[in-house]
Amino acid sequence: MASTALSTTVNPTKICIGKNGVVAPARMLKSVKGLGSKPCRSVVCQATSGVLPEDVPDMGKRQLMNLLLLGAISLPTVGMLGPYTYFFVPPSSGGSGGGLVAKDKIGNDVLVADWIKTHGPNDRTLVQGLKGDPTYLWN
Repeated sequence: MASTALSTTVNPTKICIGKNGVVAPARMLKSVKGLGSKPCRSVVCQATSGVLPEDVPDMGKRQLMNLLLLGAISLPTVGMLGPYTYFFVPPSSGGSGGGLVAKDKIGNDVLVADWIKTHGPNDRTLVQGLKGDPTYLWN
């Protein structure tokens, strides 16, 4: 669309600046006592329809800019969503080591078959557990 004036008759309006910095039409500054005015300028106001057709980028440029925007937003988003979703994944079950060998008070390994032969039902024995802490062993 082309730009058009509001009316066919151009009527310039004089805009003046008062002593205290007020910008207003000349008739307004003269009517208010004490404002005074600096020299006035004529201003012609015209209305335009907005964007001209040659200012609008073609579809190829618009698609390229959309892809650049998508790429710029997706990298940080994926970087933030990765740790966030990993928080909700339950931990895996154990490693390759399995359990820990119990030791008696001297530091010898306690074997299950030997311990069952020497101890009866509901018999408890104090052994070394995790980090050498005392732990009860019973059957």
